[in-house]
This record gives sequence, C-alpha cells and structure tokens, in this order.
Amino acid sequence: MASRPRKRRREVQPPLLAKPTGFSSLSKAEQVRYLQALWDSISERPGEIPVPDDEAMADAYLAADAVLAARGLGWYEISNWAAGPEARCRHNVLYWTGGDWWGVGPGAHSHVAGTRWWNVKHPAAYAARLGAGVSPGRAREVLTEQERRTEQVMLLTRLAAGCPLDLLDPAGRAAAAEAVGDGLAAPEAHAAGRVVLTRRGRLLADAVIRGLTG
Repeated sequence: MASRPRKRRREVQPPLLAKPTGFSSLSKAEQVRYLQALWDSISERPGEIPVPDDEAMADAYLAADAVLAARGLGWYEISNWAAGPEARCRHNVLYWTGGDWWGVGPGAHSHVAGTRWWNVKHPAAYAARLGAGVSPGRAREVLTEQERRTEQVMLLTRLAAGCPLDLLDPAGRAAAAEAVGDGLAAPEAHAAGRVVLTRRGRLLADAVIRGLTG
C-alpha cells in the first residue's frame, strides 16, 4: 500500500510573539491556539483535531520542537521546553528527579523518602477534617526500592540531562548500548556514563525506557 503524500509544513505563527520563557508560561487558551495552529500546519484537515496516527504525532512533535527551538526554547524534558535553567518548571523538575514535596489542599499529593500520600478531594471533607483536628490524608503507598529505581529510570530518561548508567542493571546497560547503536541515545553521553535521548530517541522514548527497565 502506497503511503499518503506528506504535506509540506506551512509556517506556524503560534502565540509566542511575546517571547515567553517556557510553553507552560502561556495561558491555557494560548496553548490551545498554538497547538491548533501547529496541527493545522501539518494536517490535511485544518480546523479539526482528530486522534492522529503515529506518523502525524511524530510530525507534530518535530514541528513543535523546531518552532520552539527557533524561538530560543530548548527541550529539558520530552514534553517541556524553556529559555534556560532559570525558566524551567521547578516543581515538575522536583517530581521528575525524585525530590520530596508536601502538598497542601484538597486532593493534593505529597512524597517524602519513597512514601506517597494524598488528601481527600472534596473541599468540604478537607475542611471538616482540619476542623476536627484530623489529618486530611486519604491514603498512602510506600514504594519498594525496585519501584523507586524503575521510576527513576523512567523519569530521568525523559530529561535532557539523561539517566545515569549506574541506575541500570546489566540488561538495562545492554539495552542502553543498543539504543546508542540504533541512533536513539547519544554516544557522547553514553561514553560519559549517561543515557541521553537523541531527537529520534525522544519519538521512541517509551520503547527505549522499556528496554532500560527490563
């Protein structure tokens, strides 16, 4: 079966004229307008946002990466770009790097040293518990060492800084070397002891991570 003709990407004029320091600094409405403009630039059905196939999603991702890079925004996580380290979303970076945080409010999640817990969701129930001097926590889970290591590998591999090879077991290190050979991980970073995804590797990150985590 012949593949469908590829449409030349039209110039995208997203709402980045104010030159924000990161995509997350746009309002939700601006993000939607930007993504719609990006989709229209590569879609054969402008104005629609259907569920795209893998090829269309890859095209959209690469187009977004190119447009954002041209505006001075570099990727620091597969789905996040910023003008520099000071503009990165700090609470997200904390999550991705296994940090500790304490969530306050209805439905808030917290994590300290491998234990996660979350509060009741309804504001009235939350207020009632506080008023009664009772913890608003609804439930918790304690991660095993293996679960924590697996999460570390999954999340760190998505970052531009990459995942240390020291976190991988022998099968994972073999998979990392294979990823380098397949052009999915950077050879220079691998030689320095880290798995850093290439641009193509970002498109296939799930497959790479499956190999790293066994």
